[in-house]
Parts: sequence; C-alpha cells; structure tokens
Amino acid sequence: MIEKFEYKGYWHLPSDPDNAIAGILTYIPNESILLELIGSFGKSKTNVANFIQRNNEDIIFGITSDAHKITLINCIPHGGNLNLSCPFPISKYSIKYCLDGIYIDKFIDKKFSWCNIDIPTLTMWCHPGALKTVYSKNDKFNRISVSYNKDEEPISSVDINCTTTLNIKKDVKFKESKFKLSSTFNQSTFLQIQKSCKSSISDFLSNIFLFENFMSLITLSTVKVSKILLYDETNYQELKNKERIYHPIELFYVEREAISKINQEYDFLFSYPEVQDIYPDIIKKWYNEKSGIEPIRAHLIKSVKSKHIFDSTDFLIIIQAIEGFCIRFRKEQKTLTETLESIIDEFKDIDKLKQSNINIKATVDSRHYYSHFMNKTKKPNTLDGLELLNLTSKLRVLLICCLLNFIGVNNQKINELLNKSNNINLQ
Repeated sequence: MIEKFEYKGYWHLPSDPDNAIAGILTYIPNESILLELIGSFGKSKTNVANFIQRNNEDIIFGITSDAHKITLINCIPHGGNLNLSCPFPISKYSIKYCLDGIYIDKFIDKKFSWCNIDIPTLTMWCHPGALKTVYSKNDKFNRISVSYNKDEEPISSVDINCTTTLNIKKDVKFKESKFKLSSTFNQSTFLQIQKSCKSSISDFLSNIFLFENFMSLITLSTVKVSKILLYDETNYQELKNKERIYHPIELFYVEREAISKINQEYDFLFSYPEVQDIYPDIIKKWYNEKSGIEPIRAHLIKSVKSKHIFDSTDFLIIIQAIEGFCIRFRKEQKTLTETLESIIDEFKDIDKLKQSNINIKATVDSRHYYSHFMNKTKKPNTLDGLELLNLTSKLRVLLICCLLNFIGVNNQKINELLNKSNNINLQ
C-alpha cells in the first residue's frame, strides 16, 4: 500500500453487469482511492439524470486492461463534471477499500482463510535469519553457496484463540540483474494470520490493527503495514505434481496518518529474541484482554507517535491513561495523589523511575488545571512549557511500565528493557 497505481478498465454494478462503463481507478498512498468514469451508472435514458441521481454504492466491480478482477467497497460519489453540451458526464467515486484479484458481494462476506502482511519494522524487530551462507575452504575459485529453505517452520506460531493463529514467518526474494552481472537477495520477516474457518476482511483488519498497535508500543514509533495479501483456499492453480499455487488478493485502503520515522533497533523497548520465551503469553494477553485495556493502550500509542509540537493535551493523554489503568486494574478507588503514590511505589525498583523523581503535587495540579481550566492561583504547582514536557516524559515511562506489567513482563525484566532502550529518556 505504499506505491501509487492506476488501473484502466470497465466498471459495473453487481446488479447491472451489462451496463459496463470505461474508467480509471487511481490509488495514491495516504491520500485517496478514486474511480473516474466516462459516463454514469443507472438505467435512466439520459446520462444527465443518471449523473444527478448518483447514490452511494456498496460494491462496484471492475475488470482492468490486464484482466485483473477488482472489487471496490464503500463507494461514495465525489464531484465529477457535467457538461450539457457533451453526450456523457464524468462521474467520480471515492473508494474506501479496493480488492485486487476477486469479486465479492459484501464487505462482511467470509471468503478468506489466511493473509500475509508486510510490516517493514517487523524485519528489524525479529530478524529472519533466512539465508545460510557457506564458504568452501577447499574451492580454488572461492565460490560462495547461499541457501534458503522455504518450507522451514515459522519463527513463531501462537494460537490467539480457537479461530486465529499468528505466525511470524521469514521470506527471501531473489533479483538478478539484466545481464546477470550481479544478484540481490532481500530477506524479510512477515506476519501471517491464519483462520480455522473462512473470515471477512473486517475480521482480518481487526487482527492487523492490534498487531500494528503492539509493534508501535514495542518500537516506540508509528507502525503501519505496507502490503496485505488475502487468500481464498478455493482460488488456486494446481500444477502437474499436484502442488497448489494460491492466488493472492491484495487489499488497498487509505491510511490518513503518515508513518513516522522508524526507530533503530537499539531504540526499541525490546526485540523478539529478548522476549522469545514469553512472547506467546505477551501477544495472547495483548489480543484477548483488548476490552479492558483498549482505551489505555490507545492513549499510550498516541503518546509514542512523533509530533512536531508539544502541548498540554500530550500531558493529559498520559495522565488519563495512568488513571484509567489504576481504576481498571488496581481495584482500590483513591484520589489522584494516592493513585500516583501507589503506582510509583509499585515500580520503585525501576531505575529510570527512581532517577526521575516524579513531582506528584505538580502532576495533580497540572492535571486539574488543564482538564478543568481552573484558576491557576488555586493550583500553584501547575507546570507549563519545558517543565511540563519533562514531567510528561517521566509519566510516559511510568505508563510504559504499567503496560509492560499488564502484558506479563515482571519488574526485573522491565528494568532491564528500559535501561537498554535509548529512546526512553527523561530529558
């Protein structure tokens, strides 16, 4: 979903396949999916009436010039051009989802058995180690042998529940130059989501969204997928040796939010090898406890996203998430002062929190001042500017401790991970 494309073809409504209209589908990453038609859908005798009466369309089918089947989902009329002197109008639709490779009748159709998702950051977080290089000591030509076994077991396979399995898998792509003067191997790690029964696009997107959030937390940067390939187990080509080649169906949609700069591996909270033994428990809890932790997790994800300007809402996001965590998972109902004292004491063995010396009075006064716009004379410890930014950074570390604790990381491990990460700073 990171490269622009343009498809020329014929487009029709599922209920009216005989009324196909020529047009162009354009996808611009992070901006739009737009269908432009030379004409308009409808059974009116005039194109003018069809253009004026355009409705939202749940589904539009298309066939492109290179024979791709396209399904467009949630299609909304978008501008267009009507010239009464011209025998046809130009109709436009803004598209929410585009499927390349299949026709489906509804967004909720349960058609797909698994999907493969490319996430650039995942390769850095969990190195594939897919290529094996062998140097022959007795070879006078000093030849190098490189091998890759596509049938290797996944790096990790975790049953999230009775219907969904998350696999972290490795892949290698080989590219040879035009004149065979050089060759390039690109190895990567990708996420595969398997379903025990056929599922809808919505089901897969829900799973993908949670994994994006998980990666955003552990890498302390905004993580988004770059490609989604869905697979229908009935859509394949069988070779003479009975091997089945399944045809991928690529899903496109618009991510309005730009991806922030990807942190380096040494800035991550942790990499896969560091938590390999407890990763299955961590990822299960992340998925299965989503109802209790969802708003708190959302606040933390917002807090790790890069921003050009700091303001008081960044502070409020953090402190509200900490309050919510304590209310939800630390049962005693206390004042904000007591809540902060209790949760800071719980993580008193964490070096970076001991160094921070969080000012509880300033935190409480700032929380009430910025939330309720109280008179500053009544909240004399209220901070602003650089002082508020520094306090927010300290509280952010506390919130990260809460989230790591929630997904099953003990204090000793939390301390080790935070000391290692260069991106957790208190300045």
